[in-house]
Amino acid sequence: MQAEGFTFGFYDEPKSEQQQETQNTDPAPVPIESVSLGRMLKYIPSKLSYARVHGLPYKVVQRELWDVKIQLMESDSLESTPSELKLLDSANDLVPKVYEGGFKTWECSIDLCHEIKKLNILDRNLTNILELGCGTALPILSCFQEIYQRREPSTLIFQDYNIDVLRYITLPNLLLNWYFNTQEHDSSQEHGTINVSENLLQEFCDDFARNSITCEFLSGPWGPEMQNIIQQSYGSHYFSLILASETIYSVPSLEPFIYMLLENTRNIALIAGKDLYFGVGGSILEFYNRLQKAVSPEDSLKTVKSSFTNVGRSLVYWERLSIADSSAEPSSVKN
Repeated sequence: MQAEGFTFGFYDEPKSEQQQETQNTDPAPVPIESVSLGRMLKYIPSKLSYARVHGLPYKVVQRELWDVKIQLMESDSLESTPSELKLLDSANDLVPKVYEGGFKTWECSIDLCHEIKKLNILDRNLTNILELGCGTALPILSCFQEIYQRREPSTLIFQDYNIDVLRYITLPNLLLNWYFNTQEHDSSQEHGTINVSENLLQEFCDDFARNSITCEFLSGPWGPEMQNIIQQSYGSHYFSLILASETIYSVPSLEPFIYMLLENTRNIALIAGKDLYFGVGGSILEFYNRLQKAVSPEDSLKTVKSSFTNVGRSLVYWERLSIADSSAEPSSVKN
């Protein structure tokens, strides 16, 4: 079910003394974690409820949010259950340095899915993919469907600020979409529930190994520490395709975000966002201008309009043509 109409909660509204006191307290730093597919499977429950994502010309499903709430309420052993339940029930879509909105599907991720279908990722060998700020991960899952149909060897890295988003939304969505590509089911159903047995999870892992599809889940803030983890496993400029949607709303986050793009993009980066994020200063134009200063003039950099309704939405398309020259030394963001 596509979650549209959510607000970022950035507008100035009266706050109680308790809310103000809470905001003045800096949250504890979010640790950076890198977790393999096998180690993540323990968070998958015995049943997963799903709904088809609307607005796409092909079938992609995602886990229902109420199903996440039920799992968290029924579990007394998971690390972040109370805080995650509070976030799921909150009217705020974002809590700076705590939660980056990954439990919800944003409009721009749908735009990105449409653009991905125009890329012909298999013909262009764009099969090593990193999605930054993935959340529900619909864009990279759209790539996965194409990759899986031809059983192409690939590397899929799912990155989000919050590890619990990866555990309870991202991974279940990957499993669900693999399920509907491999198991017998009623294709006409818009929503439903699947049973998840140990045998199914083993088949899931074995199938990925057999087809040389590598998956990794990476959580925490962007920056050199996260890049060091990526570098140890994959080196610099490894990813032929980098995806991101709704990651440019905050001006302070643009520098670390661009840093991650520069350090990891080998071929193409596609970034979807709103033309203007009211109240916080982020915009497609601000991001485009900063990225333009950071990339080589030899590269192809352009914006593509994806929606003219309400607040406009656009995509930034960067094709790196200068990788041979730039890979010899570390990238840096120009001020």
